[in-house]
Amino acid sequence: MNKIFSFSLILLTALAVVSCDKDDDNADALGWNDGKRLVKSVYYNADGAEMRTVERTYGANLECATTYKDGTPVEKTELRKSDNASSEQIYAWQSGNWEMTRERIEKKDSQGRILSVEVVEGNPGNRSSLTWYTYSGDSTIVVISIDGKPESKLVSVKRGGTTEVIHYLYAGDYQWKEIDYHKSVITYVSGNSTKPLSWVTYNREGNEISRYDYEWDGENYKEYRTGFGVKRLYGDFVVDGNTKTRILYDTDNLDDADVSTPYEKIVTKEMDLTIEEYTYRYSDGWVLRQKKVDYYEKK
Repeated sequence: MNKIFSFSLILLTALAVVSCDKDDDNADALGWNDGKRLVKSVYYNADGAEMRTVERTYGANLECATTYKDGTPVEKTELRKSDNASSEQIYAWQSGNWEMTRERIEKKDSQGRILSVEVVEGNPGNRSSLTWYTYSGDSTIVVISIDGKPESKLVSVKRGGTTEVIHYLYAGDYQWKEIDYHKSVITYVSGNSTKPLSWVTYNREGNEISRYDYEWDGENYKEYRTGFGVKRLYGDFVVDGNTKTRILYDTDNLDDADVSTPYEKIVTKEMDLTIEEYTYRYSDGWVLRQKKVDYYEKK
């Protein structure tokens, strides 16, 4: 639920052909979770026609996801991980070759905290972006530099369930100008930090700018959003055996006191080695928009 700040700028396009070799015998290969890992996802439209397929292969430090449409490769993502670094490269299939369109390199310290992130994307002749993370206790300082010149800074201070975030722009001559401040306060069900009761965000003056409240019934919960003094149902999550249902409601116009209107429903059915996900949109009733089937393999 934390707000995420991201910054990237275009630098280059690199041409590369990289194979994704499978290495099932290596116990340290990526992708394993509770003894199984995802190997293929197939997406269908409302009529049951296949739209695209994503196939995944793995190596000791490599996870590769290749997207196909009508049997033709269109995009590939490669993720590599080590103890103190990880990288992600995204390629597009162009004229029979894989052309790199984006690269993200992340470095960490011995405690697993991020030290730096470098993002490169786009066409030749543009600039790179470099994000540096430094730490002091529960504080995080993120400085974004372009071609070695500071551009902006994000300072985050966390104390228990309270997080303060300040966003600055570089004003020159080693000076920073504050452009945004917010403080988020999260409370939880007693003794359970995975079940929030409320998430409230305040501005510099202490005024509430957003609020979410949660009502729990076992693993089921309702999520409410408050704005302009109006509390509206925002989400409804229900677990029934191996089926999970998430219904989202339209709360864009919180000054309108009408009852919340449902707009999306996601139903997930989990089997042993497959997960089916159905996405519906509301239009005088629920209308199927997409079906996805994930296929897994066991160790």
